[in-house]
Amino acid sequence: MSTLPLLGERDCPIGVSHAVALLEGDYEWSEERDERWLHLWDVLAAHPALHEHVHALDTDAFTAFVRLWAAKSVIFDHRSAIIVPIMRHHPGELRHDLAKIGIEYSKLEDGTLTWNEIWAYVGGVIRDRSSTTVAAIQGHKYVPSPAEIAAWDIHEREMNAQRGKNAQYKRFPRPWAGKPPTYSTTSPDASPERDARRARLAAMF
Repeated sequence: MSTLPLLGERDCPIGVSHAVALLEGDYEWSEERDERWLHLWDVLAAHPALHEHVHALDTDAFTAFVRLWAAKSVIFDHRSAIIVPIMRHHPGELRHDLAKIGIEYSKLEDGTLTWNEIWAYVGGVIRDRSSTTVAAIQGHKYVPSPAEIAAWDIHEREMNAQRGKNAQYKRFPRPWAGKPPTYSTTSPDASPERDARRARLAAMF
């Protein structure tokens, strides 16, 4: 375990960090939980130096191994799984928001940044409810300004205060709210070797 790179850091392949993050997130991965574990194993198989640590483990040992690996990677955040679907479905909006903070979108793809560094920037964007990326993810009719968001938040609190302390808190619909889009999962490219490997792995799980 001591020889493993920390998840999300420079020496850890980005695909591996994403596959581990997917274990705790269902942002786009529609398959059952076992399938996400199979996906991680499949990704590790592409990196012999990492796969040698797990190739002889049974299901329980593999699960425990990954949990310990994630625990040792203290900066790693499972919520970062959302990075890939955002980049896949909303690159224009993300590029726009990153440019506002002086980050070139190309740095997310050229290996300049680690997974954790990418998450620091993308996570900041999606925490900003007035960003164009959040508007795209939520399916908003338009991008609300920070002032409009704040005004509606205040209005909601004031209206609920008038309803009395024993009344259930009521959410008021925002005028910009729309219907979030749905996404289909993009399957990895198939190959005879991959299919054979996954057939063997499926027997483990």
